[in-house]
Amino acid sequence: MKPLLAITFTCVLLLCQPVVAAPQWSELTEDQQSALVQLQDSWNDMSDTRRDNIISGLKRWKNLDEPGRNRVKDQFTRYQKLNPEDREHLREQFSRFQNMDEPRKKKLRKLYKEYKGKSSQERERLRKEYQDKRKSQDKQDNTHQPSHDQRAKPDDPKRGDEGGRSGGDKKR
Repeated sequence: MKPLLAITFTCVLLLCQPVVAAPQWSELTEDQQSALVQLQDSWNDMSDTRRDNIISGLKRWKNLDEPGRNRVKDQFTRYQKLNPEDREHLREQFSRFQNMDEPRKKKLRKLYKEYKGKSSQERERLRKEYQDKRKSQDKQDNTHQPSHDQRAKPDDPKRGDEGGRSGGDKKR
């Protein structure tokens, strides 16, 4: 589920390209002001990028049909339910995707399309495989390989081997 969510969210966010200039509240159309009324008090204090992204999102929203709007609402609800670590992981994935060259992006889009064409059982198997791989990677990331200086430290609780001394050299 999480890889699908990550890929879906990434695809949605790919459409979030800033427009020319970030208008002040008074420069928004009446239609825009009406749709964004909840943001009126904080609008002019937002960064240009954030305002541009909101306006861009509003334009896309208005062009979506009802099934598209329901899909976006569902994706946003699932995103909100993610724990902070998973949200951060998703943001990192998005950032990595944004920084990829176009051929790599095309390849990932193709792979996603292939993934969507698979049976639900096959997608579930792939999700489980991804989650297991991610857990394994997280464990590797948490298994710190000590530097030369750390190997010399006696009784380092992170090491569990009392500073690299062999079993016969341990203090008693």
